[in-house]
Amino acid sequence: MSQVRKIFTNREALQAAREWIDYSVSQKKFDHTICKNLTVEKAAHGWVLCRLPLEETATNVWGGMHGGFTSSLIDIIGSMAIRTAGHVSRFRTDPLTPTSPPAASGVSTDMHINFVKAAQSPSLLQVEGFCRRIGSTLAFSSVNIYQVTQSTPTQNTSESSPATLDKGRSLDEPIKLKSDEKMSLLAFGSHTKFLKVPIPPKL
Repeated sequence: MSQVRKIFTNREALQAAREWIDYSVSQKKFDHTICKNLTVEKAAHGWVLCRLPLEETATNVWGGMHGGFTSSLIDIIGSMAIRTAGHVSRFRTDPLTPTSPPAASGVSTDMHINFVKAAQSPSLLQVEGFCRRIGSTLAFSSVNIYQVTQSTPTQNTSESSPATLDKGRSLDEPIKLKSDEKMSLLAFGSHTKFLKVPIPPKL
């Protein structure tokens, strides 16, 4: 059994990310608490863009986004970016389904987080994950978390600007799904995973 890797089209990357979410929700484990409200908006090879509401249950005693919630987002979205980079697993080559175990993205070995700004509930969050590199045993990802607000709430937002991962775009420049949106960076981090782990057992 050898490790499998392929170049995903945008459609394949989006499907892989959404299947990851479907499986996480179906298992009702820890990831379920976050993934149940997560929407995968866009994806490409090694990149994923998601949105979710910041609910009161994810805040600290001051009403701001909890650091543990932030860490979990970086873990989950970083893992998803690795999946969209075509890492299938040395243990399986068949596609994901909501009822089958996911292609293993490994286990965490290192995580660094920078907390930039607090966000209060309710808020809309946008999270972008990037797979920086996949080696034979380790995969490296980075994640940016933004708060989304409307600069002019009364403006007609029916016309959306394109959301793509342009080659010339800085990774520090957030994508806007609608032209009147304003992005505020809340946190950013890096996530490293060890890849050569077995598939989780079926439950």
